[in-house]
Amino acid sequence: MQLPIRRSRLLASLSSLAIVALIWGCSAFDDYLDKDPDAFLGPPPDLTPPVVTVQAPAGADSLHASPVGGRDAVVEVAASDDIELREVAILIDDRLEALLTDPPFTFTWDTTVLDEGSVHRIWARATDSSDNSAESDTVYAVVFNAGPRIRIMSPERSAFVQGDIEIEVEADDPRVPIQRVDFLIDGIPIGSDSNAPFSYTWSSQDYPPGSHFLSAMATGENGSLGISPFVSILLNNSPPRVQLEFPETGRAVAHLGTIPFSASAVDTVHGAIPDSLLWTSSIDGEIGRGGYFWKSGLTPGVHDIVVSARNAWGLESFDEIQLVVRETPTISLCWDMFYPFILTECYVCHNPGAPEIPDSEFDMSTWITMLEGGKSQRELGLRALVPCKPDSSLIWIKITDDTPLVGDPMPPPDSREPLTPEQKEMIRIWIEEGAPPDEGLEGGC
Repeated sequence: MQLPIRRSRLLASLSSLAIVALIWGCSAFDDYLDKDPDAFLGPPPDLTPPVVTVQAPAGADSLHASPVGGRDAVVEVAASDDIELREVAILIDDRLEALLTDPPFTFTWDTTVLDEGSVHRIWARATDSSDNSAESDTVYAVVFNAGPRIRIMSPERSAFVQGDIEIEVEADDPRVPIQRVDFLIDGIPIGSDSNAPFSYTWSSQDYPPGSHFLSAMATGENGSLGISPFVSILLNNSPPRVQLEFPETGRAVAHLGTIPFSASAVDTVHGAIPDSLLWTSSIDGEIGRGGYFWKSGLTPGVHDIVVSARNAWGLESFDEIQLVVRETPTISLCWDMFYPFILTECYVCHNPGAPEIPDSEFDMSTWITMLEGGKSQRELGLRALVPCKPDSSLIWIKITDDTPLVGDPMPPPDSREPLTPEQKEMIRIWIEEGAPPDEGLEGGC
């Protein structure tokens, strides 16, 4: 008679354990999702379609169709996607003419098989790696093949152009004497020339930067028309925008201090071009290149710091500040800070033999090891010491903030007194001046 009772107790115990496990599992699952929801759910689906436009021809409707002609008429499409573009389809009169997977998305169109004066519809469809697709607006082209043969010789295809641009054509057809050549930008006439050799100077200053398409149309003495293939160009009349971000003008640093120089350069066509930045000093000449770098050892004196950028069109602009470099620092790392208070309040826990060193891995033995930082720098990217920037330096944050980003305030409040306002001010000034080592004591005090 005891067996059923034991069995019922066992089943009840198992049921209770199952409920506990379920509750614990849900709680643990919720905690897991709270920590990293994407780890389980994965990234959100890509629902954004590509962007696609037909750049040439550019006729907005059948009454304003762009003239095309010859065996090498060019259809050019621009397409982009926020993640990955898979393919671009080019269609003429709803017939698939090209399926392209890599830029440039261009198609060479043989118009000689088409009726003279016929108008054709051109559009494109772009598809991304998530099967999102988008269609361009339809553009229109009108075919002229019976007239004089003509082609643009200058500028060349994909040329970077600016200012006043000389457009030159080859227009010498023995079959049909040429009476006039009309020059077109993006399918719109901008001028003409009735005298050989035919050319036109285009003043491009009022046109937006970016891609444009040149073409030329020749009118024969018999009234027939001939059109050149399109030539794509990149236009830019604006120099890049340069902004010197750090240091600010008037900043004073020590001769052995380190300065984090930073600036940005943005071009109207190519976007950010940090690699084009060149930094010079009125005293030391070239001091660096790029959008961000550290520099120390500048010659004492008042420097005019200039950062300049030149874009692919040779257009240049600059920004400048004045920087004061002092021969000696206001605060000595060794004599004003390390021996008076860092040794007893900080170094005692931050030296290679300290029991606490495995937790922080931050060694204050030398100026070099302080710059190298500890675990927070290596694992979290939080620098212990950012010269000239106390508010970005974990050393300063930990001695001034009761709830620092990581770890506890320093010195540890449960075992040591906080630094005095005077001691904190010394650290701040030292960092502001570039956190310089003492002359000859880079390896330690």
